[in-house]
Amino acid sequence: MTQIDEKAPLKSITLAALDFETTGMDPIQDEIVEIGIVLFKNKEILNSFEHLVNPGIPISQEAFRVNGIREELLKDEPFIKTLLPDILPFFSNSIPLAHNATFDLTFLLKAVKEEEYSFHLAAVVDSCLLAKSLFPKLSNHRLEFLTRTFGFQSEKAHRALNDAKACFHLFCRCIEEFPQKWETSWEEFRARTSAVLSPNARAFKLPNEFSVVEKAFLTHNQIKLFYQDGKGETTEREVTPVGFTQEKGNSVLVGYCHLRKATRSFRLDRILKVEEVKK
Repeated sequence: MTQIDEKAPLKSITLAALDFETTGMDPIQDEIVEIGIVLFKNKEILNSFEHLVNPGIPISQEAFRVNGIREELLKDEPFIKTLLPDILPFFSNSIPLAHNATFDLTFLLKAVKEEEYSFHLAAVVDSCLLAKSLFPKLSNHRLEFLTRTFGFQSEKAHRALNDAKACFHLFCRCIEEFPQKWETSWEEFRARTSAVLSPNARAFKLPNEFSVVEKAFLTHNQIKLFYQDGKGETTEREVTPVGFTQEKGNSVLVGYCHLRKATRSFRLDRILKVEEVKK
């Protein structure tokens, strides 16, 4: 797990832009079909990785329409468990970066748990949350839209390595919005945006009952939230947690909500109870 010096400038921090193409949109039921990783520091690409993956299940028509990956291309490719030893070292001394990071990290954490690997992250950067923080007036913050808006090199979208490269370019563009640019400290970067997701509950001065969430980060288990929304209605949600952050002055837990089948932010002051879900 990478230890982050809060005073370190961004130019000294290595990040790994990550993207997965998948058989569908549910990280529990679906599987990875393609991996793309771009390792970089201070605007310089250090290494990259791409590989097709045999998912062991059919690709949904919806996913095929997005990524164009045919099942016959995958039948002779390795399963994700075979590729994990090649993937995980990219994150041993770097911070993962992804667009809608919760989606990709939930797929990765599921694979890690199934193979019983030790894999713990000090932080994750979500380039979608970063763009929302810095460019709130844009009509949407999808990666393809941002790529067009900022005029990055045109490459085929919705293929893993191309999207990882786009994520890298987007991060570099976002850093230009900071007065000190790449000299900006990690501490200032984290404080100015809601883009950094951290498993460190102590930084948020959380009550003891949130120790369940910290344990879930270590075991890669789901948690059950009893959550009261803004209308006062209470629902039960099973969530794969990815990290805590700040949004509009509120401390929130960000994770993949298996009820809504999407990334969701949960204000900590509205979480009534937390339980670990063991599966």
